[in-house]
Amino acid sequence: MNSFVSAPKPADSSRPPARPRRRYVIFCRHLFTSRDWVRFGCDVFAARGYDVSVVQCGEALEGMNLNALSRGAFQALPDAYTPRTRQELAEFLDTLSPTDLILALPALSRESSWLYLAFAQRDLKFVRASLAALPMGRNCRIVFRRSPWRGVICAVSALRHLLYRIKVRLKLIGEIGPAFFRLPAPLLWVRAGTWRQPFADHSFKVNRSEVVSVEGFEVFWAKRATVAPDPRPAEPYAVFIDSALCHHPDFQIENIPVRLDEAAYFASLRTFFEKVERQFDLPVVISLHPKANYNPDEVETLFGRRPVFIGTTPALIKNSALTLQHQSTATVISALYRKPILFLTNDALEATIIKADIESRSSWLDQPRINLDAFMRNPDTAIPVPEVDERIYRAFVEKFAIAPGAHDGPIWEKVADVFEARSPLNTSI
Repeated sequence: MNSFVSAPKPADSSRPPARPRRRYVIFCRHLFTSRDWVRFGCDVFAARGYDVSVVQCGEALEGMNLNALSRGAFQALPDAYTPRTRQELAEFLDTLSPTDLILALPALSRESSWLYLAFAQRDLKFVRASLAALPMGRNCRIVFRRSPWRGVICAVSALRHLLYRIKVRLKLIGEIGPAFFRLPAPLLWVRAGTWRQPFADHSFKVNRSEVVSVEGFEVFWAKRATVAPDPRPAEPYAVFIDSALCHHPDFQIENIPVRLDEAAYFASLRTFFEKVERQFDLPVVISLHPKANYNPDEVETLFGRRPVFIGTTPALIKNSALTLQHQSTATVISALYRKPILFLTNDALEATIIKADIESRSSWLDQPRINLDAFMRNPDTAIPVPEVDERIYRAFVEKFAIAPGAHDGPIWEKVADVFEARSPLNTSI
């Protein structure tokens, strides 16, 4: 990653800095990690002659203590620029040009609206990306054919979700004020799948943007999973996709109120894994969440000394016979490879926003949900056997991963091609 160029800090000299041919500038809210470097195509742009800069703007926009978020595998790249104040951020914005490709990641909020209005004031165009969309909240698939009553429940749930999104939009307008209506539309909207959630899409005017339809992040990772990890697990096997529910830094970053009794949670997981192994005759292996902050000396004990892997989730799913998960983004990979899924919840999760995410994803794929605590109370209950419906899985992949006719090559090569056609060097957009 030696092509990385950190964002310039305000110069002491009045002499303007020499400009590179093009720059690829990523604005993010929190820490930008080595995994993000790959996900957002930094090597691709560096190879095309761009200078790459990352600006971690959470501290300048909303006073986040980014240093406090660094832990375990969740570490920022050392050259990422972290402006401390909006003045520093504004001075950096003054170094940008309309021929620079600006990828703006912060969701629209009262605090981040300052950044987007600052883009507009400088006539800087920016790109938004939605490459990891998944059904969230009470956004369930409405189906009456199998169970009319279940269809009614899902329809009511979807209506509640729509009303909630409207409420959130009105609150956002109230927080930003009249400036909300002056917010610019993205130049490009890089999108995976056909799904568009009403009153969402981060509240940007994406209907005015050029849509670049590409494969999603999870498809990108899945394509890189050509072989199973080494050492190869015994086959066939079931894989548990860890969500790091007790050890996830994002819960702190986003202030998500998830509080689990760690001992009880892992005890229920181990008991359920034993039941899976007996009923399905499949050993269970563990795919750790890449951001998990587990104690290395304890992780095998937590999962009952089962084989533990990290960084190989797509390959583990591809070669598995069954997947177990909560609300992982790897749901897309399970759907892509047509793997049966058991969605797991518990009493504590049922009282959090994660409940709705699990419920919606299980409904979209028509796969069973299992409450681990209810299972612990009745351990002799047979686990429902999940079945894969090709039509349902294909529709899920098209909605949330890769639309029919979408560019199926490298995501960021396509984005660069479209941007360069829209923004030739030495001219204004």
